[in-house]
Amino acid sequence: MTLSADDIALAAQLIHDHRGMTVEVFRRSFDTVGRESKSRVFATVYALSDKDFLLAIKECLRIAADNGFVEKLLAEISFNLPNQDDLRTVVPTDIILKAEKGLHQTVFPDSGGLQSVEIVNVVGKVQPKIGVIRDKRRNQEYIGTCFLVGADLIMTAAHVIWGMIDFGKNPPEEIPGATDGVQVEFWNLGGRFAPNQPRVAKFARKWLVAASEPCGTPPRDLDCTNLELAAKNHDFALVRIDEKIGDKIGILDIHDPADAQMNTLLVVVGHAGGTDCWFHSETLLEHRRRTGRLHHKANTADGMSGGACLDKLARVVGIHEGTVQSNGARYNRSVHMLPIRRKIKQLSEDPLSPRSRRLRWLPASQATDSWKSLGFPDVRSDHPIVGRTAFQDWVRRAAMDGSTERLALVSGAKGSGKTFTGALMRAKLSDAPDILVQIAPEVARLTTIPNLFERLAVAAGISEDDPFRAATRPDIGLLRHDLIPQGLETLDRLLTKSEGTKSRLWLFVDFGRDEGWLTGRQEDWMAFMSQALQRDWTRVVIAGISEGRQAEFHAILSNKSVPFPETIAELGWAEVQEFVEANLGGVENQAADVSAAQEFWEGAVAGTSGRARFAKTLSFLKVMNIVGKSS
Repeated sequence: MTLSADDIALAAQLIHDHRGMTVEVFRRSFDTVGRESKSRVFATVYALSDKDFLLAIKECLRIAADNGFVEKLLAEISFNLPNQDDLRTVVPTDIILKAEKGLHQTVFPDSGGLQSVEIVNVVGKVQPKIGVIRDKRRNQEYIGTCFLVGADLIMTAAHVIWGMIDFGKNPPEEIPGATDGVQVEFWNLGGRFAPNQPRVAKFARKWLVAASEPCGTPPRDLDCTNLELAAKNHDFALVRIDEKIGDKIGILDIHDPADAQMNTLLVVVGHAGGTDCWFHSETLLEHRRRTGRLHHKANTADGMSGGACLDKLARVVGIHEGTVQSNGARYNRSVHMLPIRRKIKQLSEDPLSPRSRRLRWLPASQATDSWKSLGFPDVRSDHPIVGRTAFQDWVRRAAMDGSTERLALVSGAKGSGKTFTGALMRAKLSDAPDILVQIAPEVARLTTIPNLFERLAVAAGISEDDPFRAATRPDIGLLRHDLIPQGLETLDRLLTKSEGTKSRLWLFVDFGRDEGWLTGRQEDWMAFMSQALQRDWTRVVIAGISEGRQAEFHAILSNKSVPFPETIAELGWAEVQEFVEANLGGVENQAADVSAAQEFWEGAVAGTSGRARFAKTLSFLKVMNIVGKSS
C-alpha cells in the first residue's frame, strides 16, 4: 500500500506548520536519510517547486514513500528540530503504517562479509558479563540470555522467564517455587573460572526487582502489530541473584542509557541455546521512539532473547526481544533501554542508582581536582576508585529513608585519600536530590559555626541577607541555646519541599591531617554536632580526626546510631586485585598470572606510600590496559 495524495497533503501540512520547522532543518534531514536510497537532494526538489516550501515537502514525502523511508525521515527531522519534538506523534499513525509496507524487505542478505576489528573490541569488553539462564527442569535447559547490570543484578527479557512471573498482579510478582532448578551461568572468557567451569549463581530468595510484560504470548507469539501494547509492555525482567558476581567480573552500566541512532552500528550478543556465546553486528534500521523498539538486521538465533544490544562504544542501548515477519520480510526487534530505565527509576528505591551500586570509576567531569592532587593537572579521564568499598556501602545505607546512620569518621595517613572522600561522595550522590556541602581543610580549621551555617544556608537556597553572618565568635551559651537551634530550624524550612518531604543535607568536613580542629574550636563543633545529628535530614562525614579522638563522637550519638569509622589503610594488593578483576573479568585458571601481576605491582610500589604509591599503581593499571574513559 502506498500513500494517497490526501495522505501526503495532510502529513506535509502538519510538518510544514510544526513549530521550529525551517527549510534548513528539513533539508538536512531529507538529505541525510535520502542518501541511502540515492534519491534527489532537497535543493533540486526545492528549486523545481519554485522554492515553495510546502510543495517541496509534499514531493519529498512522495519520494520517501516510494523508497521506504517515511518514518526514518520523520525521526531525523525530530532529531534536528530545536525542541526535538517527535513528529511521529504528530503525523497520524495510519499514514506511517501505510508507508511502512515493504520497508523490511531483504533485511537479511548474505552477511558473511568482513567485519571491523572494532566489533571484536566491543564484544571483548562485554563478554565476561554475558550469562545464560538454565532451567534443569526443561528438555532444552538453556532458555535465554542475560547480562550483569549490578553487583547481584541481571537483566533479561521477561518472556525468557515468563513462567516464573505472575503478570496478573500489579506490580508483577514471583510465582512461588518457579525458580527451583534455575541458575545463571557465566561461560565466557573473563567470567568463567576456567574452561568448562563457569561461574554459577541462583536466583536470590526475593529475586524479582522489576519487570514489564512481553508483547504476545511466549515463547513463540510476538505481537508486532499492536502499537499501544508495545508502548506499554517492554519485555524485561530485572533479577537479583544470590552472589555479587558483578563485583568480581564487572557489569554493563545502564544507569544512563545511550540513545540509539538510526543507520548506526548495532551489536547483539547472546547464547544461542547453549553454553556457546555468539554475536553479530549490522545496521540499526529503525528507532521507533513511540514504542521504544529498535528494528535491525543483526542476525540472532533461539536462546539469544534477553541478550545485550550494544553500540560501537560497547554501551547497552537495548535488549533483544525477537524476530518479526511481515509480508514475507523479516527483521529483528529489540527494546530500547531508555524506556526500561524509566520504569526502573519509578521504583521506591532505584537499584541502579550510584548510591545502590559500587563505583569503580570517578567520572572525568568530577575528577579534575583528584588528578591535580596526584600531579596530573592535564589528565581529562575517569579516575579509578580502588578500595573504599566499606565507605561506599555506608553511603548507600545512610542515603536510605529513615536511616539512623548519620555520621562517618574517616582517618588515615598523609596522602591516603581522605580528601578524595568528598569526590567519592559527590559521585555516589550524583542522581540524588540531596545537597552536599564540602568544607576544605584550610577552611575547616579556622571556620566558626556562624560561618558554617552561612555556607549551609546558601547551599540550601537562602537569600544573601541570611541571619547567620557574624564578624565575631559568639560565646558558647549563645551558640548552643540560640544560634544553633535557630539555624537548624531555618535549614529545616529551606530543605522542606512543597509536598512536605525534605532533601537530605550532607556535610563533608575535611580537616586534612589526623589531628582535628584548632584549640578552642572543639567545644563549638561538638555543640553543633550534638544538635545537627538529631535531625533526620543531616548526614556528616568528618575526615582528619585521628582514631584516638574518634571516641569523643560516640558521646553525642545514641546507642542506636554509632558513628561509622573508616581508617584508610595503605593501598594493598587485595584492593588492587579486586579492581583489576572487576575491570578485566579476572584471570582465568592461571594462578601464575595472578602471582606475576602481584609481583610486578609490589615491585613497582616498593618503598612508596600515600600519593606516590597510588601514582605507581596508576602506571601499573595502564600496563594492564585498564584506563578510564576520556572526557
